[in-house]
Amino acid sequence: MFVLLIFGHFFASLFLHSFFLHRYGTHHQFTMTKKWERTFFFLTWLFQGSSFLNPKSYARMHLEHHAHSDTTDDPHSPLNFSISKYGLDFPYAATRMMYMTKKLFAQIRKETHEIASMYKNRVFPEWETFESFADSKLSVIGMGTLMVLIFVFFASGWEWILLPFILLNGAVQGAIVNWCGHMWGYRNYDLPDNSKNTWILSSVMWGELFQNNHHKYPDSPNFGGPKWYEFDPLYPVLLFFRKVHIINFKT
Repeated sequence: MFVLLIFGHFFASLFLHSFFLHRYGTHHQFTMTKKWERTFFFLTWLFQGSSFLNPKSYARMHLEHHAHSDTTDDPHSPLNFSISKYGLDFPYAATRMMYMTKKLFAQIRKETHEIASMYKNRVFPEWETFESFADSKLSVIGMGTLMVLIFVFFASGWEWILLPFILLNGAVQGAIVNWCGHMWGYRNYDLPDNSKNTWILSSVMWGELFQNNHHKYPDSPNFGGPKWYEFDPLYPVLLFFRKVHIINFKT
């Protein structure tokens, strides 16, 4: 039961990563009221916990990824870290990619990197009073400590290997999507970058690993593609949210 709860927590965090940070906060694929925006803002912090990704900083960095995808100016392309054509040095190179991305993200959040001054004409999710707490050391340490205590009381042994993935869930999810979606898979569209569809994993990653489809149509809320089996599991959730008036599609 405990393992199911931990996996449920991870995939709830991943859902908010895709739905709120990526599709809403970065690409503006749909709209929502300020009340709902702050609801999902809070939930993203709650589930990402010690690895909470500030929405505005996330969006700015990710827009630069799309603007310079898989070039030397891409802030988190695996091609800039792997020395293997097929990404076989994943354990070392992906860890280094995560570390360098974390440093860049912190610089953007502190507005000491040039990316922080870009995209001034775009509107991002912001909640100044809550952000100051959510980004604080108190929040990071507090949420991390809470998760460790949950493991202390409920983990029976081998489950402890899951703890790092929960403490770093935002970064881990980003690393999986960036690495697999730009290293391993197939392509529907001949784009100037190296984006790929990692179909075998996309169904459990809320459609995020249809990266080739997404880079072809970054404004589309449906990451599924022309092949019949390219199903984006998050898209039906968006349709439901639209039906109950939580979101509205822009077109």
